[in-house]
Amino acid sequence: MAPFRRVTVSTRKSESPESLFDDLPPTRDGVPSLWAHQADMLREYHSNHLATPDIALELPTGAGKTLPALLIAEWRRVQYEHRVAYACPTVQLANQVFEEAHRQGIDAVALHGSHHNWDTVDRSKYERADSIAITTYNAIFNLKPALTAPNALVFDDVHTAEGIVASSWSVHIRRFEQLELYNDLLAAIGSELSGTLIQRLQESDPDIRTRTDVRLLPVAAFRRVGTKVDRILREMGGDLWYRYAMIREYLVGCLLYFGWEGFLIRPYIPPTNQHNHFTHPQQRLYISATLGHGGELERAFGRAPIRRLPVPSGWDQRGSGRRFVIFPELIRDIDARSLTKSVISHVGKSIILCPSNKRLEASIAEIVPSNIEIFDKGRIETSLDSFRTASRGVLALANRYDGIDLADESCRVTVLDGLPSGQHLQERFLVGTLRAGRVLEERLRTRIIQGAGRCTRGLKDYSVVIILGSSLTSFLQRKEVREALRPEVQAEIWFGIENSQVGELELKQMIDSCLMQNEDWQELAETNIAELRHELERHLPPGTEALASSAKEEVRAWNLVLAENFAEASQKAMEIAQQLGDGPLASYRAFWFYLSGEWLGIEAAQKDDAELKQASENLLHKAKSVARGTTWLRDLMPHLPEDVAVEEIDQLAAAAISDHNLRNASAEKWLRVSQTMLDGLEQFSANQFEPALTTLGSLLGSEAFKPPDKGNADSVWLFGGELWLTLEAKSDESVGDPVSLDTIRQANSHLKMLSADRQVEFPSPSISIVITPRSVVDPGAIKIAESHLYLCGPNDLIYLAKDVVEAWRAIRQRAYNMAGEDSHSIILNCLSEYNVLPFTLRNRLTSHRIAL
Repeated sequence: MAPFRRVTVSTRKSESPESLFDDLPPTRDGVPSLWAHQADMLREYHSNHLATPDIALELPTGAGKTLPALLIAEWRRVQYEHRVAYACPTVQLANQVFEEAHRQGIDAVALHGSHHNWDTVDRSKYERADSIAITTYNAIFNLKPALTAPNALVFDDVHTAEGIVASSWSVHIRRFEQLELYNDLLAAIGSELSGTLIQRLQESDPDIRTRTDVRLLPVAAFRRVGTKVDRILREMGGDLWYRYAMIREYLVGCLLYFGWEGFLIRPYIPPTNQHNHFTHPQQRLYISATLGHGGELERAFGRAPIRRLPVPSGWDQRGSGRRFVIFPELIRDIDARSLTKSVISHVGKSIILCPSNKRLEASIAEIVPSNIEIFDKGRIETSLDSFRTASRGVLALANRYDGIDLADESCRVTVLDGLPSGQHLQERFLVGTLRAGRVLEERLRTRIIQGAGRCTRGLKDYSVVIILGSSLTSFLQRKEVREALRPEVQAEIWFGIENSQVGELELKQMIDSCLMQNEDWQELAETNIAELRHELERHLPPGTEALASSAKEEVRAWNLVLAENFAEASQKAMEIAQQLGDGPLASYRAFWFYLSGEWLGIEAAQKDDAELKQASENLLHKAKSVARGTTWLRDLMPHLPEDVAVEEIDQLAAAAISDHNLRNASAEKWLRVSQTMLDGLEQFSANQFEPALTTLGSLLGSEAFKPPDKGNADSVWLFGGELWLTLEAKSDESVGDPVSLDTIRQANSHLKMLSADRQVEFPSPSISIVITPRSVVDPGAIKIAESHLYLCGPNDLIYLAKDVVEAWRAIRQRAYNMAGEDSHSIILNCLSEYNVLPFTLRNRLTSHRIAL
């Protein structure tokens, strides 16, 4: 008899995702029952969200988010006979989910990596909806997905999504990897840049400011050079060709960011609505331990609105396991990295997470003992087992703050070295250039908390988390940053800050106590953290609600641009700017006014409409006024209307420089004064450093002097009634210790003392600067610091002084012997060219605010 199989139509379907759990075949390794909060969430989903196109589910680490997601995916596959894809950020995480599915009796298939290597049987099981496909984001977001379009799509760990999704529509040219291509692009946009800027970008070893600056090519300028850029990019090979093929038809909606380190071309919001594998599913389910509150999810996926299931009661207050968070850089008279190295040597196994490969290489060299084996990303690409089972070793990763599960005894120490910001040029533009860091703070908090939780995956896990790097240490000192976290995380960080202000021996004793989970830890530390958790409350930063509302409209605005509907896109951008309001989001508001003006300008040019052109210029005027105190729109000044009024403070500086006795002085005298200033700023001695500060202030066009009374600032720079700066020089301090309470008390009073001396209130934008090589502030000093107080390194003053010298050389050449007001426009152009106008100066010196 021929071995034909009898084919039947399956009618066995579970009533709901919750009941499906009981209907699954029993397995030896599966969990025996759902937790109450998992069941509650599944009921809420089944009752109210079966037809919701975009729905997000949040469960903190340790609360079991993967199982509910798998149950929903499997239930939709069976109930609707749908193809369901479950996408993960990495292959390693996809393998973990695949294993969990099989532990629960869910017959999933793994379809990731090169599609040429996919098992044909597994692929066909997915295509006929007989199995869920466990895959990666990259299998969904690429030029020609090999995976048949799903009917339902689950995205896991969506808090990591922004970089992954956006990278599919991004072309990143890195100077060190593609120098010839970098130079070709620089030549292509060169007609839109100043000669000075081009010269700086061509230098092989520029100063730190040139290395780190990120600029935005004006939207109108990008349109003018778009054909040249396209000609270069379409001839690229390899992965870059595929990246460009993804965005080529959307180039009209892309922004071009550039700097000494590279180019980035991408839409601000990824055009996922044009991607069939994302839009085809009837439902997209987003899973995360941290969804956030400021619209990060909508911006990351280019989708709005996305409904959210409420976090189960109790889990909004706490997470999994216990962390002892320590801050070695708050300890006086010790080397934080030497201490960390000794801890790593003592414990034997650790994970180190850094924001970049460059930072990771330095961290490994500084804190990993030579006799400990290093596990890099290549060794754990598909599985963590090699590290989990090792008796000693350090897992060292760059920009991998999630997707690494080291539960139980596999690892007990996490080192976070460096603030995880600036992952790509758009982030660096928003934070460093636009000064709209508030937009990304939620993203930073998420990365930090996810990274800190790599070794606490279950309720009984515990670990030591070591915080290194001045920027990360300072970020977590800020009250508004901590208050935005869940109460339990707040408690752990606060407890860690207070207990890090001890000696090295005491700190090591506390670390051992945590790792041994001994009586001292349980009765003193654990009890204290639990008490703090119940006393603390979560307070979202001002502007969070506005950012959340704005995100939905930002998605719509960018979709209008991609459709080349510039008039409506401009209107939408203007509404976004108005909705963001003044206050903490002012810089981001200026960005949207700018985009509104540029898009309306495109519409005006296409229609040759003078009225629209005037409206466009009005919006650019508005952007400029809102962006006061930042530099990014000054970089676009050549592309703004010529009749934009010069600010009064700039006129004051120009007039002072025009009348300065050095403007027409002999070359010998100019060289002597400028070189003495530069040499003085290189010195530790107050006798040389402080006079150099006053000379610098004078060359900036301010009234610069050292106040005579004791306790006053070491130098003050006054720009009329518009802006005052006081400078306290601590350039001779040692690097290791925190900035002291006494220093902050002293600097706090400088503006008030100056105001009393001059018998007039100081202008509201005024600032006080503490110049010190120290980058961390005593926590007690942070609490009392005035809001106008900032830290600045001696090198920042040196870079500023060198730019001032270059600006003056140009002024002396271009305005030589030119009378009075006739020289003002030339002086202003030179100051602008070298980024040393008064408010640009303020911006350059205020990247590190001390106050909470």
